[in-house]
Amino acid sequence: MMLGGCAMTRLIALLSLFLLTACQAVLEADVTSFHGAALPVSGQSFTILPEGPQAGSLEFQSNAQLVANALVGRGFHAIPPDAQGAASADLVVLMHYGTSGAKTEIFADIGPTFGAWGGWGGPRWGGGFGGWGPPYYQDEATSYTTFYHVLELEIFDGQAWRANKRVGLFQGRAVGQTANREVNPAMPYLVQALFANFPGVSGQTVKVKVPLN
Repeated sequence: MMLGGCAMTRLIALLSLFLLTACQAVLEADVTSFHGAALPVSGQSFTILPEGPQAGSLEFQSNAQLVANALVGRGFHAIPPDAQGAASADLVVLMHYGTSGAKTEIFADIGPTFGAWGGWGGPRWGGGFGGWGPPYYQDEATSYTTFYHVLELEIFDGQAWRANKRVGLFQGRAVGQTANREVNPAMPYLVQALFANFPGVSGQTVKVKVPLN
């Protein structure tokens, strides 16, 4: 049985969606890091401090625990983010995370094309990504949307922090893409990606693949 043009388009779209879903067996993240020679690789104590609306947030506490576990796994020692922690930790850690934008792929008779997606600029990382051009629409089309999630981590010298000076020792960012609009399901994998080669080569961006459970 021969398929018409529209039916063939829908079949190709369904096959493409199946392949895209299968690819979600891993999360592929772009990981960028910056650090200096003063960054310790293990042995020192750290505390993860909340900023502004993060204070008292159960969501932040849950995600901060993921980062704390990763640092402990690297040989650092965790101190609770209380007055004692802020007053004695060798390192102060700040973290930010969120969904940075979305990309929609449109499958039509002419083949796949790309819809527009929002750019972003992190609070400390400067300008954002550019956007794709406007999508090509037809009556018979299937779309597939993925979302970009970001984890940013900064590590400061604790002694300088207590003197009201921010002496940065490490900046890291992991950007991953999933079919889920919410960032929290992606957080364990973004943390794993960020710490896969910690601290990494300063100034370089590498792709890290993390298996999805």
